[in-house]
Amino acid sequence: MLRWHLEKALRKQIADERTAIANGRVERQVLAINDANEDAAAAAAAAQKAADKRKENAANRLSAERAIIDNRIALVADESKRELQEIQEKYRRQVEDIKKNEKLTAKEKETLTKQSNDLLAKAELDFQAKQTKIAEDAGKERTKKAQEETEKKIAIADAQWLRLQELTTDATEFERLKLQQKFDEEEAAAGANAELVIALKDQLEKDLTKLEEDAAKEKVKIVEDAEKKKRDAQLETANDALSIAEDGVKSIQALGDIAFAAKMKNVKKGSKEEEALAKKQFTFNKSMQLAGAVVDAGKAVTASLAAAPLAIGVVPNPVGIANLVATAAMSAANIAKIASTQFTSTSAPSPPDTAGGGGNNSVSSSVPSFTPGNLFGQGNNQNNTESTDSNNITVTAIVSETEITSTQNKVSKIQKSSEL
Repeated sequence: MLRWHLEKALRKQIADERTAIANGRVERQVLAINDANEDAAAAAAAAQKAADKRKENAANRLSAERAIIDNRIALVADESKRELQEIQEKYRRQVEDIKKNEKLTAKEKETLTKQSNDLLAKAELDFQAKQTKIAEDAGKERTKKAQEETEKKIAIADAQWLRLQELTTDATEFERLKLQQKFDEEEAAAGANAELVIALKDQLEKDLTKLEEDAAKEKVKIVEDAEKKKRDAQLETANDALSIAEDGVKSIQALGDIAFAAKMKNVKKGSKEEEALAKKQFTFNKSMQLAGAVVDAGKAVTASLAAAPLAIGVVPNPVGIANLVATAAMSAANIAKIASTQFTSTSAPSPPDTAGGGGNNSVSSSVPSFTPGNLFGQGNNQNNTESTDSNNITVTAIVSETEITSTQNKVSKIQKSSEL
């Protein structure tokens, strides 16, 4: 029985040992599992850390790579090429980022990638259209500038040619050239408008006709002005000569009156000496009057010529000629009247005094002293030296026959110098 108990106790002991061994084995297994789990977690953490590091490095590399690409594109000199590369790089990065985006599904990645490629294609088409328009606009601008330069050169050449014509042709021909040039320009601008071209031609004919008429009138006016200027100069010279002659005649008349008055005081009244002296005085006065009449006739003729419009050269028109004939006739009548006067004996008692004055013993002739004529309606005797009171003049003079003859010769010279 004891043995049985001992065997039982041994068996129990063995069983407990076996149980303890089994439990130890289980514990060891649990420990091993726990160790393995801890190792796995550590390894996973390390792997995640390594993965994050790789991602960070990849992101840095990608950022650096893109920065290099951006700088390279920015350095492209041609603006259009640079713009196109920027567009292409933009959509290439979009596709690249879509592929790397782990948050997107495969379907989403496919859709987004297609959209990015479509947008890239459209952007490239828009860019090409834009570049085509820029090229067309640039071509049009070059054509416009070239046309402007050509027109400018043509305008300069036309201006130079027109200036040359202005310097080398007469005024009428120059105006004709200007009208023709204007017509050519307007005809070119009219193009295929036939009615406008016909109207322009009609206007050109009218302008050319008017130009010729104005030129003819201007030529006539130039000739008339030149002839009038020439006539005025001739008349002015004649009038100056006539004025000098008139002053000379008046001066000689005054001296003669004084001389004859002085001699009359020294001769006996009613004597033959007085008669002879009176006859000399008559001849002297008649010569003075004829000289004065010739001067007045010359002044009348110059006044008539100056008032008459020109017809041919310095000749007046028919109305002026009629006035000139009337003036000449009146002057001739006046000269003839003076020339027809005859000496009348002065032996009759109490004859009137001469215009130059004298005492009660003086003798007068039928021809008075010279007084400037009044053919123009104006008195001109302000230079006469006759006095209203002859007693106020006391002159002692001795005039010889030679002196009288000399005076008459001077009058004759004055008459000749007063001729036109």
